[in-house]
Amino acid sequence: NRQSAARSKERKMRYISELERKVQTLQTEATTLSAQLTLLQRDFTGLTNENNELKLRLQAMEQQGQLREALNEALREEVQRLKLATGQLPGQQIPLNQQLFQMSNQHRPHHALQQ
Repeated sequence: NRQSAARSKERKMRYISELERKVQTLQTEATTLSAQLTLLQRDFTGLTNENNELKLRLQAMEQQGQLREALNEALREEVQRLKLATGQLPGQQIPLNQQLFQMSNQHRPHHALQQ
């Protein structure tokens, strides 16, 4: 009976010792994982900030592109208008002397034209 109790006590001590080793291993692993988590959270925050900055830059670049496109279109239209006005394009051109007459009449007061 004593021997059985001694063996039982010895098994219990080995079991407790094994559990203590597992606890120590898990605590070490938890500490390591916690440190890794902190680094990953810091990296995530940095990357999120960088991503937001890049999105803002992209948006600004898209707006600049749209403005350039609108400016280019306005310039193309102005070139077409000037070519028509100077007779460089066939079609609906008005002779230069008639254009000058029309432009000068636009700047006169209305009653001056009726005299």
